[in-house]
Amino acid sequence: MKARFEVVLDDHDRFRFRLLDDEEHVLLMGLPHQEKVTAQHDVQEVRQSIAERRRFVPQHTYDGGHFAVLKDTNGKVIARSCRVADHDEMVRIVGRIAKIVTSASPDDLAPVVGS
Repeated sequence: MKARFEVVLDDHDRFRFRLLDDEEHVLLMGLPHQEKVTAQHDVQEVRQSIAERRRFVPQHTYDGGHFAVLKDTNGKVIARSCRVADHDEMVRIVGRIAKIVTSASPDDLAPVVGS
């Protein structure tokens, strides 16, 4: 299956987008929103923001995990990458995201129940 974006309804009945690679791994997850249209808008923001790698900001967790947040043109966090074990792996994930995001199909962005 091709890489794609989809909008899901999470456990708290909020909408968020996911970017899945061709093996169905979630690479990027949007923030939760009350309305589906806002999650859809975030997909467009991701597509626009992805060109500038500086918008990916590395983060680390207290237990040594790593992930990146993606910020929009105004500096607001719009998405978060998957959590990985080390910084180098996080850099590789960000590279994969940047490579596939422009070609990922929108999967009509119909909500899928459950995340």
